[in-house]
Formats: sequence, structure tokens, C-alpha cells
Amino acid sequence: MREIRMNGKIPILFLFFYFIYSFKTVLLSTAIQDSSIDVLKDTFNILSIVLSGISVFYISKKERVLSFFIGMLLVFNAAIYHTVALYSYFILFCMVCLAKKIEFKELLKIIMLSNILIIIIMIPFISFSDTFFRLDDRFGERLTLGFGNANVMAQFLIMFFSALVLFITNRTKGLILKNLFLLLLFIMIGFVVYYSGSRTGLAMISLCFIGFVWAINSRKILVGKKFKFLYLFCALGIIAFQYYSVSNFNANGILIAINQMLAGRVFYSYRLISSLGGTPILHGMNIDNFMPIDFFYIQYFYSLGLVTAAAFMLFYFKSFWQHSYSKPSAVILLTCLMATATEAYFMIPLYNLSLFMIYHKKKSD
Repeated sequence: MREIRMNGKIPILFLFFYFIYSFKTVLLSTAIQDSSIDVLKDTFNILSIVLSGISVFYISKKERVLSFFIGMLLVFNAAIYHTVALYSYFILFCMVCLAKKIEFKELLKIIMLSNILIIIIMIPFISFSDTFFRLDDRFGERLTLGFGNANVMAQFLIMFFSALVLFITNRTKGLILKNLFLLLLFIMIGFVVYYSGSRTGLAMISLCFIGFVWAINSRKILVGKKFKFLYLFCALGIIAFQYYSVSNFNANGILIAINQMLAGRVFYSYRLISSLGGTPILHGMNIDNFMPIDFFYIQYFYSLGLVTAAAFMLFYFKSFWQHSYSKPSAVILLTCLMATATEAYFMIPLYNLSLFMIYHKKKSD
């Protein structure tokens, strides 16, 4: 009976946790210039820590020990190396541990509800934003809808698009209706992403659309082990590309051209490595002075340190390998992974739906 009551409380706790952390994420992504934003940020950070503490009572003993250890690492890195990068990973760890006790269909409902509430609540906030467009030297005027960065706005819309497609297609019968909903959503949301000027965003939503068309119209529902090996190969390939391009930036003319294509992303990471040296092993480093670093794995390994980063990756891929994936889920998983090549949003729950495709309760559990 006690276990049933606890299981009933977990989705509600996750709803509050996801909503508060995601609302803070969106709020900090806007172009609003007001001191009240800092007050709200601090309030949401405190609430996130409180919810992390509450979540400890609902997760396994092993996960409690790991969360305590991550917390101690966070304090150590903050005190000695002046970096709090582990804070977001500590919050995320507690959140996914809760998610592991909820089936994905229920998680998707919670995420959809939270995102819709965030959009509704953010409308009056965004009205105070300085601008809905940003002038860019390369692309001219870019639509931001009150966000500080057009790429961030595009990423939010792509994840909202992906969640909507999954939510609607799971509840719609008939291929014609499913394809019609997919096409309409792609046209509406893709139009906004196009005017944001985000090349990564446009590539992601186009890849998602093509993948969803294939997935919806395919007879076979699930993907097999070949997909899992492909996913692992792509992850290793992106890590290798980012480290190789940054380490050999000045010695290769092709990489200089790639840097121009990627709007300076290679150079910014090269500057970090040139200043800080090799990847730290046992501790993270404060890389705030070198931001923006859009190469996810460069930011990831330098912020956390090689050992901690590798441990998180092991935790991630272990859970990834244990699940089976539908073809629409595989499309989102691969699209979110490919985005790590040029963007650093992978560990932000609001901008990465694929996290909850890996961390959720199996139906047989």
C-alpha cells in the first residue's frame, strides 16, 4: 500500500520538478533586462534544490549514494576550482532518477503539459523583452520571439514539435491523419524556425520531419541493435571530430574553412584548450571566461573533468542499451545526438526530449 501511494506521488513530484527547472531555463534564455529576473532565478534554484532533496526519498539507495557523491563533488569543485557546472548535473541526476519510475507515455503527458503551461505563462514575460528580432552580421534580421538567442528559441520549438508529433501520432489512428498532422506541424513550426536563421535548427527540424515520415509509414515498429551501434558510433565520431578539429585548428586550412561555416565554433573551443591545456582528469574547470563554447563535448569534459564526465556517460549509455525504441523515438534520439556537434543543449531537459526516452520505467517493471 505504501509503495502504491509513493508511486502515485512520483509523477506529481516530477511535474513540479520538470516545470520549475524548465521555466527557469526559458526565463534565463529571454532578452528581458530586469533585476527581478535574478530574483526569480535564485528562487527557482532554491526550489530545484528542495525538490532534489525531496526526490531522494523516492529513489533507490544506490541512487541516493550517487546523488550524495555528486553533491560532494559539486561542493569540492566550487570551493577549490570555482566552478558550479556540476549543479545542473546534480539536478538532472535527481530528475532522471524520478523519471525512471514513470512510464514514457505518462512522462510525455507531463512534459507536454509543462511546456504548454510554460508557453502560456511566458507570454506576459516576453512582452517585456527588449526585442523580438536580432540583427546578425551574417544573416541579417533573425526572429527570436523575445529569446536572447535565435538558436535557443529554435531548439525549444524543435523539442516541442517532436513531443507534439509523438503525442498526437500515439493517439491518432490511420496513416493519412498521422501524416497530415505531421505535415501541418512541420509547416507551422518549421516556418518560425526558418525565420530564426538557425541553420542547426533548420537542419534538425528537417531531419526530424524526414525521419518521422519514414517512421510513421514503416511497417516495422521498433529499431534493433543496429540502431544502438549507430548511435554509439555517431557519439564517438562527434567527440573525435570536436577534439581533432580543435587540436589541429591552426595546422589545417580545411578546419579554418569549417570554422567559418560553423560561425567560429572551432575557434572558441581552440581558444579554451590553448589557454587551459589538456582536459582535466579528476576535477572540473571554470570555463565561463571562454564562453560561448558550442562544441558540447569540449564544454562537457572541461567543465566536469574526464573521470566524472566518463562516469556520467557510462550511466547514460548503460540505460540507453537496456531499452527498446520505436522508430519515432529513434529519430528523436539521433537528431538530439547530432545536435551536439554544433550546440551544447544536450543536458538541458527542456531542450532534449531524448533524455526521457532513455530514463523511464519499462512496462514490465
